[in-house]
Amino acid sequence: MPTQKFLLTRDNVRIAYSESGSGPCLVYVRGWMSHLDVLWERPGFRRFIQTLSEHYHVVRYDMRGNGLSERQGVKISLELMVSDLEDLIDHLQWNHFVLWAASFGGPTGIAYASRHPKRVEHLILDGTYARGAKIAPPMRRLLLVLALRFFPEMAFSLLSNATVPETNRSGQKTLDIGAKMVTPKTGAQLYRLAFKTDVTRMLSKIQSPTLVMHALQSRSISPRLGRELAGLIPAARFVGLDTSAQNSWEGDQVQMLKAVEEFLGVRLVDPALDPDPGATTSDRPFIFVSYSHTDSAEVLALTSHLQTTGFNMWVDTGGIKPGKNWREEIAAAVQVCHGFVLCVSEAALQSDHCLRELNFALDERRPILVVFLEPVTMPASMRMSLASRQAIYRYKLEETDFKQQLAVGLQEIMRQAGIHSGEEPGFLRGHARPDVGDK
Repeated sequence: MPTQKFLLTRDNVRIAYSESGSGPCLVYVRGWMSHLDVLWERPGFRRFIQTLSEHYHVVRYDMRGNGLSERQGVKISLELMVSDLEDLIDHLQWNHFVLWAASFGGPTGIAYASRHPKRVEHLILDGTYARGAKIAPPMRRLLLVLALRFFPEMAFSLLSNATVPETNRSGQKTLDIGAKMVTPKTGAQLYRLAFKTDVTRMLSKIQSPTLVMHALQSRSISPRLGRELAGLIPAARFVGLDTSAQNSWEGDQVQMLKAVEEFLGVRLVDPALDPDPGATTSDRPFIFVSYSHTDSAEVLALTSHLQTTGFNMWVDTGGIKPGKNWREEIAAAVQVCHGFVLCVSEAALQSDHCLRELNFALDERRPILVVFLEPVTMPASMRMSLASRQAIYRYKLEETDFKQQLAVGLQEIMRQAGIHSGEEPGFLRGHARPDVGDK
């Protein structure tokens, strides 16, 4: 378990925090409820922090009124939340760090980053918002606050279903977990604060490179609010996560960590999270797949299907062994692959990794198949480079037709590489061969 420590804030409130790992500094600002010990007991959260701690000196803390921090008789406001974070950073004597603010901790992170632009090297806003009034209609906000105050079991159960709908927690179990983190009175107070908070005017003052991540199926905080954040922060990018879990660490961690590692430029994904990575080179001919990890759910499902139909796909999903140079491993795979598939989306066009992989594949004269996942406007230089390459437009095709065309396209680029199999992949047997080309 990470080391636990305490500090006194400027208004003499005792704040509990923990430290783990070494390297560049990262502070994680938790959302509505927190408890250092209770959260550590949850395997998903523990795995998440352990993964970060392999690369960063990670500090997380319990907000005032929460967990192991002082809970009785403390004043609560956004200004005090921000000053607590300021006191923590000053106590740690950090000059530069990554700030990761999640859910209801987002406004605290936004306010801090707007006030201390030189300290925050990178800002990650995870499933959060700028204006709390947009989270829910007025009557729903009022009922939730009252339920938290007077009917906590019902309120905690409803909130659990909204934030992590995939789980089946009993109301009592949820109440027990919530009660360890925060009292019903303080929980209601924190929610009331969340609903009245508005940091919209601070967004334009943020100078740090910013990643905004949001669960696309979130039931508690609409992804629309995340997109609004990204649109109002000067140096922000938005990544939608294909999950309904409000806490990103409770969803697909590989998907989430891939977005973060692309943003930070640090290898984060623990191979233990991906037991069948598919990132393997062997004597058997293989096809390299280049994609933005924003599209990982769609692309990985597709490549998994192709593996079962006889194609050997090389997909970077975290399977490169620790200690290996990530870029060198990617370059080596592109250099010796027998075909290259570029999955095109708006996110892919914005990805430096995808562009580098494509340019290297072009330089190495790899046979290339372009798969358009969505309508995009490609830069003129890219259109010119890919003008003679086969293209498939997934968004125009029914699923069966798309898979048929993709299988034919893959066979064609393998043929261009001089690979001729004596038997068609299983998916194609008994099916007509549709045309594939620049459409």
